[in-house]
Amino acid sequence: MKLFGWVILLVFLTQGAFASLSISAEFDKYNLGEPVLGRISIAPTAGGEAVVKALFNCPQREMLFFAQPVLLEAGRTIEMGVPPVRARDIGSCNLRVSLEDLEGNLIEGASSPAFSVVSELSLTLSLSKSEAKPGETISVTGTAKKLHSTMEKSFVTITYQDIIYQSVLEQDGFSYDLVLGSKPKSGSHQLRVIINDSFGNKGESETGITIASVPTTLKFDMLQKNYAPLEKLRFVVDFFDQAGDRISAVLNTSLIQAKLFSDDVVIFQLPLSSNSYFEHIFSSNTLPGDYALKSRFEALEAEETITILPVAKIVSTISGEMVIIKNDGNVEYNNKTVIYLEKENETIYLEKTISLAVGEEMQVNLSKEVPPGNYEVSVSEKAEPVIPSPETAQQDGQPVLGTGMVVAGEQQQEIFNKEKVLAKSAVGITSDQRSLPKKIAQGVSRITGKVVATTGRLVTSYKFAIVWLLLMAIGGLTFYWRDDISQGWNDVKWNWKRKSNSKQGGNTINPWKPQEKKGAGKQSWETETSETVRVGGEKFGVDEPKEQQWMRRYH
Repeated sequence: MKLFGWVILLVFLTQGAFASLSISAEFDKYNLGEPVLGRISIAPTAGGEAVVKALFNCPQREMLFFAQPVLLEAGRTIEMGVPPVRARDIGSCNLRVSLEDLEGNLIEGASSPAFSVVSELSLTLSLSKSEAKPGETISVTGTAKKLHSTMEKSFVTITYQDIIYQSVLEQDGFSYDLVLGSKPKSGSHQLRVIINDSFGNKGESETGITIASVPTTLKFDMLQKNYAPLEKLRFVVDFFDQAGDRISAVLNTSLIQAKLFSDDVVIFQLPLSSNSYFEHIFSSNTLPGDYALKSRFEALEAEETITILPVAKIVSTISGEMVIIKNDGNVEYNNKTVIYLEKENETIYLEKTISLAVGEEMQVNLSKEVPPGNYEVSVSEKAEPVIPSPETAQQDGQPVLGTGMVVAGEQQQEIFNKEKVLAKSAVGITSDQRSLPKKIAQGVSRITGKVVATTGRLVTSYKFAIVWLLLMAIGGLTFYWRDDISQGWNDVKWNWKRKSNSKQGGNTINPWKPQEKKGAGKQSWETETSETVRVGGEKFGVDEPKEQQWMRRYH
């Protein structure tokens, strides 16, 4: 047998090529795992026995997948198919065929044209809708294909807004219902689908989904909710969608105090841009109370309660001889205001009771309050009263015209420290329009320089002046008629004594009454008795000189 083989080989070598050999693959591209089918063609020029082998050749490896003995006959071509072989490696591959003798010696060899092995799958996606709202469902369907074979069961991965959903592909297709959450981010987003089979093939595709922005949250962002007049209201109207992203829109915003039986108090009502800073300065006469701060967009509304605090406040200006006082607060003002007029170390203190409605003003004509002259005028809100002691008033005080109060030195500084100065100006008063009682009162105050206080309150000027004048009149009349008053009082005492002595039988001569001598027409202090008379605990007798009796009586 060996001899026959060597004979055949010798024939091959002496006669040239033994056979024509070729192999070919069915396609020029395959997916991983797809079967590669090849065909071998042998056209021998001589007969004999040989072995046909087929190999799958790729850059990473070469694999023998077919071997079969054949009986060759000259002139008869042999066509044969090789079993399918699955592509395992990515790259440029081919099929190789060899014809060998029984001893394994190569007789002839050939290779097929190169073909490529790839892992890319063909994937097609479709959505039930490309635009959706939060909470809706989108059906995602797709098909995947290999180049030449049917897809086996594969895994489907769906990624949307960084969330991964899993599904399974069967018979080249898949379907998945994607339920959008209640808070998906709005805008255009990519939906990505990846399919992987067991051989390493991969299909990938993307499509866009647009999520509508649904207004969800409307709220105020502010630092405080209680305000005084002239303070700034600062806020931002935050407007968010379902995912907490800001929405740009124009919002109807208002600040209103609702009234039950009258018109509402509207502070402002205007369109504002969302997410933008806004400020409003309250006027000085903004009424106190609770106000509703509202902002609306379609059916969505935000509301906060703003409280305006009550403020009693006045402002003052000095114009010529007029002091103007205005209620610049937001409630009725009921208090006292002090006007100081300084002139040559003299301070005039005017206290005015103020009762003004919101926005109302009053005027004080200084020419009706003080004498003409040049003054440094200051207007202050009333502080707690300071009643100086009599000692201090006598030492460093000057009479304050119009009140009888002395304010000077440390006491005056104490008042200024406690009071809030509203206005200050130099004023020249040229006319005198004071009433007569006021002139008299201020004149008395200048003369006395006294401080008069009753239960912590200063006595008003004209009342004090009238009382003082009455006291001065009574005192003057008493001094002028002092002799007659004294004699009258002594007569009363003598009459009482005489009645007492008469009951006891005593002398009834009045020792205090001068006696007249007969024919002389003059008074004489001689008595007709030497009896001692006691009146009021004092001893009088006839032996005592009459001049001494006079001196005793009055001194």
